[in-house]
Amino acid sequence: MSSARLERAIRIKTNPERGGYVRDLYFKDVTVGQAADSVVEVALNYENKHTGPYFPEVGTIDIRGLRAGKAPRAFYLIGNPGNPIRGVTVRNSVFEEMAEADVVTDVSGFELRNVWVNGRRV
Repeated sequence: MSSARLERAIRIKTNPERGGYVRDLYFKDVTVGQAADSVVEVALNYENKHTGPYFPEVGTIDIRGLRAGKAPRAFYLIGNPGNPIRGVTVRNSVFEEMAEADVVTDVSGFELRNVWVNGRRV
């Protein structure tokens, strides 16, 4: 994948009005040349909704061998204070030219194993 119009390589979006669950996802050997926004986004506040009757269950996300060339940031992970994203593991991945810091809020169990961002192991 590579395009100035490609917003994100991996995107999961929901909010407390939608509910449901997204879990047990596995991504392997994804290559991204360029993305216009975050390479990986998991947002539980889609459409800027923070409250509602159906908090979604999102977690157990396993990403391996992701290679990204250029993007504003590697990760944008936004959970809810009472309902965090549960379990995101990224392994053996490289993010080459990230211009901004990651955004990670209300996430329980975010693990980086052998992950490189801008030439540094994180």
